[in-house]
Amino acid sequence: MKSYIPCFLILLMFGCFSCNSIRTISFEQLYPAEVSFPKQVSRVAVVNNAPPAGPRKKGMIALGEQEGDGKLLAEALAGALADSRYFDQVIICDSALYAGEGRTFLPHTLSKAEVEELTEAMDVDALLSVERVRLEIDEKEYSYPDMPVIFSALEAKVTPVVNVYVPSRERPATSVIYTDSLYWDISPNLSVDDVYHDIASFVSSGLSQKLVPYWVQADRIYFDGGSPEMRDAGVYVRENDWEAAAKIWEEIYGRVKSKKQKMYASFNLALAYEMKGDVDSAIQWLKKSQSYLDPNTELMQIMEVYSIQLEEKKQIMSRLSLQMERFNHKY
Repeated sequence: MKSYIPCFLILLMFGCFSCNSIRTISFEQLYPAEVSFPKQVSRVAVVNNAPPAGPRKKGMIALGEQEGDGKLLAEALAGALADSRYFDQVIICDSALYAGEGRTFLPHTLSKAEVEELTEAMDVDALLSVERVRLEIDEKEYSYPDMPVIFSALEAKVTPVVNVYVPSRERPATSVIYTDSLYWDISPNLSVDDVYHDIASFVSSGLSQKLVPYWVQADRIYFDGGSPEMRDAGVYVRENDWEAAAKIWEEIYGRVKSKKQKMYASFNLALAYEMKGDVDSAIQWLKKSQSYLDPNTELMQIMEVYSIQLEEKKQIMSRLSLQMERFNHKY
């Protein structure tokens, strides 16, 4: 679980401090995927091995349990993986591989011979196969507080299954399964095609984050008030020059006697080392900053949240490093 605290809440909790001394920054943080591909896997193909979806009636959305559109999901997933630029090439196979009849679901795991044939024909290192798109569609009613009107919504609970195949394995190397839900306001403009396309687009994004590393916006705070030197360091932060900012904060920390100023400088140094990729040093500097605070204060609560964020980052670094080895760890 990713720990975060919104910037507006940070500023609210810091109401006892001068607004000019606290700034927030936002940056993109890379998270590892659940699946780790060897760096030798550089070309992949996305195939549709899901049972066919039921017939669509114009203007009518069927309720209940049913099969989703594997073709749409395979196409959307291939697009999402291509956009991530993690693999050298992502190929989409237009032909459905599923050999079942009608809507009867007969599990069909691709055999080693089938995988070898497909990977050789498409000149890829691995197959990402959409095995199933299970849907539960229902109509819900809800209301807003202080409003006497009842609204109708369509809910779709989606459970996609994607298998990863490599030619050397008798069975899938791994499977990705998860469940998520989408909602639509029921209106005359809502069409069956809209629902199926929205499902494919939404689910492909979630699947992509389980298959390849992905970026998430993160927020942090730092102090830049109290002295001209702190404000100068703040200028370097806004120029993304963390080396120069850290040099000023280290000089301040070693020179001043004020506990508050040492707390500010050491907290900022924790952020600087995090941004430079040295999470262990960031944790050590944060501990120094906490040592200048009284327990049970609002500021200590903020630092405890940051401590959790750093510990989480430390835990994911080894997996992320493995997954980004193909890029010589440049990210």
